[in-house]
Amino acid sequence: MPASVNSGPLMTLQGILKVLEIGSICVAFSCLAEFDQKYALFWYEDYRSRFDFFMAVFATGWIVVLCVFLTFIFISEGNITTGKNWDILLLVFYIVFVVLFLISSSLIADILRDMYSANWHKIPHRMSSTHVLTVSVCCGFVSAALFLMDSAILYTKINGRPDDESLPDPNPGFYLD
Repeated sequence: MPASVNSGPLMTLQGILKVLEIGSICVAFSCLAEFDQKYALFWYEDYRSRFDFFMAVFATGWIVVLCVFLTFIFISEGNITTGKNWDILLLVFYIVFVVLFLISSSLIADILRDMYSANWHKIPHRMSSTHVLTVSVCCGFVSAALFLMDSAILYTKINGRPDDESLPDPNPGFYLD
C-alpha cells in the first residue's frame, strides 16, 4: 500500500513544533560543525569531548525527531500502537532530550564564556568564531525549550485521555440479564 501524506497534523501546534524542532536542532548542529571544522584547532585537546557530546546528542535528537515527524505525516499515529502508549513514549523521549540538550548546550556555553573572557569577540579575524558558537548555543537552548513545550502538550494530552477501563458507561442502569 503506497504511503499517503496526511498534511492535517502539520497545521496543529504539535506539527509546527516538530518543524521548529527540526530546524533549530539542524542549525545548532551545523553551526557547531562549522566551528569545529574552522576554529577547533585552538581548543582541540581541552574541549574535544564537549564538542563530540554536543554533536552526538544533537545528531541523535535530529534523527529521532525526523523519524517522529515522518511518522506524524505518513502514518496515522493510531496504527503504530495505542495512542496513549505512543504519547508516553514520546514524552519520555522529549524529557530525556530536554536534559541532554541543556547539558550539552551548557558545556558549549562554558567554552563560549572562555572565548568572551579572552575577548575573541573583539578580534576581527576571530569574531566570526564567537558568533557561530553563540548561534549554536542559542539554538541548543531553543531546542530544549521547544522539546519542553512539546512534552508539556503531551503530558496534558496523556492526563486528559481516559483509560479504556475508566470510560463511562454509555447506558448506565440499562442492563439486560
